[in-house]
Amino acid sequence: MKFAIAKFGGTSMADAAVARISASVLKNRPEIRVCVISATAGTTNQLMQMARDAAGENPGAIPNALGHFRERHLSFMRDLKGSAENVKKVEDLCARVKEILQGMQLLREVSLSALDDLVSHGELISSLLFVEALRAQGINTKWIDARQIMKTSSDHGRALPHLDLLKELAQKEIFPHLAGNVVVTQGYIGSDLHGRTTTLGKEGSDYSTALFAEALEASEIQIWKDVPGIMTTDPRVVANARTLPEISFAEASELTRFGAKVIHPDTFLPAIRAQIPVYVGYSQDPEVKGTRVVNSPADKPAVRAVSLKRQQTWLTIKEADGLNAPLFLINVLQVLNQYKITPTLLSTSENRVGCVIDRIYDVSSDLVRELGTCGEVHTAQGELLAIIGLDIRTRADLQARVLSHMDGVSPYLISSGASENSFCLMLPSGQSENLLRTLHQDLLETK
Repeated sequence: MKFAIAKFGGTSMADAAVARISASVLKNRPEIRVCVISATAGTTNQLMQMARDAAGENPGAIPNALGHFRERHLSFMRDLKGSAENVKKVEDLCARVKEILQGMQLLREVSLSALDDLVSHGELISSLLFVEALRAQGINTKWIDARQIMKTSSDHGRALPHLDLLKELAQKEIFPHLAGNVVVTQGYIGSDLHGRTTTLGKEGSDYSTALFAEALEASEIQIWKDVPGIMTTDPRVVANARTLPEISFAEASELTRFGAKVIHPDTFLPAIRAQIPVYVGYSQDPEVKGTRVVNSPADKPAVRAVSLKRQQTWLTIKEADGLNAPLFLINVLQVLNQYKITPTLLSTSENRVGCVIDRIYDVSSDLVRELGTCGEVHTAQGELLAIIGLDIRTRADLQARVLSHMDGVSPYLISSGASENSFCLMLPSGQSENLLRTLHQDLLETK
């Protein structure tokens, strides 16, 4: 059976009007048999803030925030003319949110397990709302709780899927419903083998979608966003940015790793394993042609895109006098591992290590102090600019062309060779935007 699995993100579920437009995508795409839904726009952040407030940051803010959360989603359901059954389910889920927050307030702490349980309610409620949006289009639906299918490790906040068990459960609990219904489930959330709610990491709904597609042997993954596909760069910075009709998995993976936020980087792992093409479409106007991510695009330009990743930390450690060089590198890597930090880029010499650290990691004083036992530590804030294309590592002429535009720019790091498909510059904060515009004009607009 050939079918597609589609994901609708938070901005595609911003309110009832937007949800109706998102649901209308399925009217002209009967191949979609599974929909994976994110929490409504801003909801996950709101739940996390309520957790912080409950634990002591501002407990007095909880009643108003909880009332707003409840009324927003019930109003959303009323606007969709939701069934009494699903209105009751949303009310019950909101009541459960209140219970979890009360527990956090009583204990004055937020465990990762409790936080996973709390934030899962965003996806659970949103998926019920999407069921009603689909039913208004005359589409038969089957709602399934992803936690019963997406079995994971117990690593709360960043759980790992049990792929064999996921495949077994998906084939048993989801596949039989595909012939007569569109199955609606949730992204981002799962449960461990003890039944405790887990999450797959921030913005993990794209990843969930690809995992479900792999488990169900889908023929296509569709990611529906509030932007018209994957673009040559950030259109907020470069007005002439354009949508890419096709891009390779390798290039798309690099692009998302180095700043593009259209798709979560982990999405491509299951898609590549199962050889499932990915389509990125514009949920607010499905007629607009999006981007297909495939193994081998027909068009193979030297440069596919340029990207910018802000709020990065440039961390350098210079070997302490007398420390054996091989042990120096090992010790630095052990400290980074201890703090669960994976550098985006790593540069090493005999007595110096430089790392680009993404903003998702906390470069704390404790980390700096620990690294100080290895050598002299310096940190600086910066931005990572990447040029993406096929086999860029072999293109010395292209790299020279990039560097010719760097008058007045003082990079912390120039990285070539770490990947076949990217050439990277780690720059001080404030030096990237003008260079990005210049490179886009030269490499992607000039014929």
